[in-house]
Amino acid sequence: MVNLERVRDLDLHVDLSDLGLARYKPLVEEIQRRLIDMGFLDPPPVDGSFGLFSTLALETLREYGLHSDDEVIDGKLAWMLFDTDSDRFVPVPVYPDNDLASRIYKYMMD
Repeated sequence: MVNLERVRDLDLHVDLSDLGLARYKPLVEEIQRRLIDMGFLDPPPVDGSFGLFSTLALETLREYGLHSDDEVIDGKLAWMLFDTDSDRFVPVPVYPDNDLASRIYKYMMD
């Protein structure tokens, strides 16, 4: 079983495109929980499915400059998710506009 601790300790690299595979569901759930704790993902989407909102939350986390490789979950990202104090971040509000991501968000929320 692949989980965040194994990725951290063994410096594994998991492509984001592989996160839909069943064997990565525990890893995805852990990532989602940490993103929620850090304020990057609104609860309750801990469903083990790394979809649009999880991807956007991870991209937002990367915009803070904490991780630069946007194609993989690796040991560096796992360490950051484990060791970053959840009080360090302020939740980012969503301001829907007319770009593609905003239109998808509006559609999914209606």
